[in-house]
Amino acid sequence: MTTSKALAILNKVDQIKPMEKGVEVKFEYSNASFHTAQLFVLSYQLKDNTLLFYLGIEKTDCKAKETCSIPENAEEVTESSCAPGSGCC
Repeated sequence: MTTSKALAILNKVDQIKPMEKGVEVKFEYSNASFHTAQLFVLSYQLKDNTLLFYLGIEKTDCKAKETCSIPENAEEVTESSCAPGSGCC
């Protein structure tokens, strides 16, 4: 997609519902060999008059950590913390 097309889409959306300018940007993408996923902007680069976005998938997160007794600090989670039958999410 060209930057002018992307900018036109963003401007059109902004006219309908003003966007917050300081928020995280995500791209939703899929094709025949890649499942639908929200891709996060990990970094970007301006190269030869082209804006390149480097996208990635963030790891999923358990929404009920307190129910599963999973510590808030991810480094404390071990393989046995989420073993089958452990009650982990």
